[in-house]
Amino acid sequence: MLFSLLALSSLAAAAPMPVTETVKTQYKYFLEFQYSNKFLTVGDTALFAAIWEKGFAAGDVAGIDTDDSYTQYGFENMCIQEGSKPDLNVQIKMNGKWGVIEDMDGLLTRDQLVHAMWDMLQKVQEEDGIVWRQCASAVFGLDDRPDAVCGKFRPTQCLCRKTGGDGGYDADRCMDKVSGYRIPSEMELNIYNMDGSLRADTLTVTVASRQIVEAAAPGCGKLGAVAEVAMAMIPEFGKTFSDQVKILCRH
Repeated sequence: MLFSLLALSSLAAAAPMPVTETVKTQYKYFLEFQYSNKFLTVGDTALFAAIWEKGFAAGDVAGIDTDDSYTQYGFENMCIQEGSKPDLNVQIKMNGKWGVIEDMDGLLTRDQLVHAMWDMLQKVQEEDGIVWRQCASAVFGLDDRPDAVCGKFRPTQCLCRKTGGDGGYDADRCMDKVSGYRIPSEMELNIYNMDGSLRADTLTVTVASRQIVEAAAPGCGKLGAVAEVAMAMIPEFGKTFSDQVKILCRH
């Protein structure tokens, strides 16, 4: 059963204060990143594919509206062995509307929002253990597998097992591993004019999972005490957008 998420209205923030005249003369716009302090276990979900690739593939000149589900490992089953079944259902929705900003068309606005969302997700995500994959047995009777990432004769042990030819279980070893992650249940990017007025250009990512936990770091996770971070802009936006992304965490 998927958990209910924080409503978008609970993330809504008052318009930021206008920036100083010094910055205002240099840039016309800035980005603001808001995220929930409720973090969800997403296990070994391929987040790059779910956010970056999906954003570019499904987003067009006017916006995006997606709803995708992923069956993953990493809720309780951290070692994929013979007979294992995924134990984590993850739902990721992307919703946004945008348009032309000066001489930059809707596709360029999409590019900047998707790029920024992926960059900010990498900054706020928290590692949540290791998912061990590709359980394997010995090869040609050789008990040691130097290319194994865990198991017999390796520095790291794991509980992976594979059925042997005699019907028993061969020595434990896995050939691949990937980090599991926790990410905020909701993340939102907004574009503001430098006077603090909100534009209509926005991108929101909403996540559902079987498990909701507080951020591991106090407060709002790794970015909880940060008011803004620098982020590279795509070339077309570099002259008009500030590279300082404002950050707000919502409880």
